[in-house]
Amino acid sequence: MFAYTTEDVLVWAVRKAINTLDWVPDSLSGNGTDTEGPEFDALDTARMDLIAAAKLVDHYSDGRPIESRIDIEDGVFTTHVWPYRATNLGEQLLYTNRRSADPGEDHGAYSVFANESTCTLRVELHEPRPRHLRRV
Repeated sequence: MFAYTTEDVLVWAVRKAINTLDWVPDSLSGNGTDTEGPEFDALDTARMDLIAAAKLVDHYSDGRPIESRIDIEDGVFTTHVWPYRATNLGEQLLYTNRRSADPGEDHGAYSVFANESTCTLRVELHEPRPRHLRRV
């Protein structure tokens, strides 16, 4: 089991907050919410402050990276913030998603796996479904 410090917990919380502050405005604007205004400007300022602080530390006190990035396909990547206290020491599926495609096309899917003990990410690409099995 990995030991952790108070700084590790704070650094982890900052990275998780940055990811949330990156995702929420995009999600809201995609749902038709107007994200132009002082409230969203304040969120963006807070996000930028957290990013500046996060650049000061890139590894936990035990030497593990705080965050990893892996390319899924050209122009598509994912990041993962490692927990400050690794509890799952084997490879686990994080999520599966469809690969980018124009409407009506199927380029298959991908699965992202994480291993907390080695702080490694792995992407598995899946072929498109046969046309007769696709949802319309």
